[in-house]
Amino acid sequence: GQLANSRVVSTIIDVDATLQQKTIKSNIRILYYSGLKNSSNNWIHSSYGVGIWRGEYPYAAHFNDPYNPTLDINFGLPKEIYYDSTWSSITVTNNNLYNAYHRKELEQLTDKDSKIFKGYFLLNPVDIANLSFRSSYFFENEYWTLHKVMYSSSIYQPSKCEFLKLKAVPTPTVITEELIGGLGFVGEEEIPIMFEDVLSGDNILSMKSSNVDGLNNFIDKSAMFVDIKGDSNKVFTGSKNITIQGDNNVIESNLENITLINTNNVTVLQSNVTYVNGVAKGGSEMVEQKSANFTANNLVTTYEIDGTVRVDIDFATLTEGKIWEFKKTSVSGVVTLLGINGATLDEQLSIDITQLDTCLTLRYDGGVNFLII
Repeated sequence: GQLANSRVVSTIIDVDATLQQKTIKSNIRILYYSGLKNSSNNWIHSSYGVGIWRGEYPYAAHFNDPYNPTLDINFGLPKEIYYDSTWSSITVTNNNLYNAYHRKELEQLTDKDSKIFKGYFLLNPVDIANLSFRSSYFFENEYWTLHKVMYSSSIYQPSKCEFLKLKAVPTPTVITEELIGGLGFVGEEEIPIMFEDVLSGDNILSMKSSNVDGLNNFIDKSAMFVDIKGDSNKVFTGSKNITIQGDNNVIESNLENITLINTNNVTVLQSNVTYVNGVAKGGSEMVEQKSANFTANNLVTTYEIDGTVRVDIDFATLTEGKIWEFKKTSVSGVVTLLGINGATLDEQLSIDITQLDTCLTLRYDGGVNFLII
């Protein structure tokens, strides 16, 4: 599964005994470069220390397009593809090298009704120079193609020639089929299945360094050192050093050093953060400056507020123990903390902060009330 972005990058992988991916050595491969393809989200192209955001990526693989190919430089369809239809439906084609260039000849050679004629012909050097295996020869009331010649230039004698009777073989029809459920055929070939390293409990793992104890978890193939105990968690592209104890959490792409303990329903957007009982305990982006009305965010710990500002306090997405700090950083104006959707602030509907550098701390009690501490 490729849930984090639509980019398809040619990859050579193997799996171990537990169906987790591992890299393998390989020979040089020939790939078809098909230009720049659109990316579902931007990525950073780094060169000589300079990073440039790109909305397209260079695509090269055996298909000339990952989702709607018209050409395949393999000799047959793959058994499995490692990406899925999250971003677009996927069709495959039988217009590969075998069907386009070799099938007709091989079927002529192997057909039960094919005939081989062997005979001796007196050929001179001029005949050999003008000889073509593309030409058709008519004898015995049949058309034949020259298949083999045993000629010696040092002895002038008849040469043994082998001909193959031309059998009418139709040009293979180009067929495209959409991958739906991994069942069916494209012409005479079985349709590929979409990549899923599915373990017990419908967990999808993609790296050897990942461990999961739970149900319906997803770990992207590029994520490393992931340990999950829980259900329905997702760890996306390039993240590493992730520990999760809980359910329905999402770790976004390219994050690292994240620990979730007894935490559910959290989406993590930054690195170097720990959640305990659903409450964030670290991270460089947990302090925000505000000068306009806003609703307090579960990912932020401290707000520094300038001017007259209303702060809406809601408990809808919080876990018991969540702590917020609100500091007034200007001389003028009033900061008003307002409970919404039934929330109360130390049994009050609202609290005003009027003095410069005054800091008020609220702790969620798990019900509808926030305690001043």
